[in-house]
Amino acid sequence: MQDQLHIHLAGIHSGIQTQLNNHDSTITNNPSRWRNQVVPIWGLTSTGLPAPRSYRVLHVANLNENLFRLLLDSVVRPTGATMAQQILAVTPRLVGSGGLYVLNSEPGLPVAPGQPGGTGTVDFLLAYA
Repeated sequence: MQDQLHIHLAGIHSGIQTQLNNHDSTITNNPSRWRNQVVPIWGLTSTGLPAPRSYRVLHVANLNENLFRLLLDSVVRPTGATMAQQILAVTPRLVGSGGLYVLNSEPGLPVAPGQPGGTGTVDFLLAYA
C-alpha cells in the first residue's frame, strides 16, 4: 500500500528445498515459460501449521540478471498482473548442475482446478532462526 520494497533475509524451511528438488525435472530455466510454471508447495502458516500454496518457479544459473526486471518482463507484463502484489524468493538449487530457484507468487495466481492458490507473502517458505 506504500509502494515499498520489502526484503526478508532468512533461511528456507528444509521441507521446501526437498519439494523443489522433487519437482526439479519439471521446473523450467526459460524465463518466457516462467509465468506458466506453477508448482504447489507445502509451507507453514504463522501458527506453524502446514498449508499448501502455489508458486511459479524458475531455475537460473546465477544472479547476474536483475530478478525484478525478469519478473516484470516475463510474468507481470505478459499476464497483466500488478508488480506490487508479487513476491519473490530465491534459494539454492541443490540438485543437477546447481544454480538457484526463483519462486514467485501473488494472491490471484491462476492455478489448475484442485491446486492451492497463490500468496502475497513469503512467510510460508521462510525459517527465522
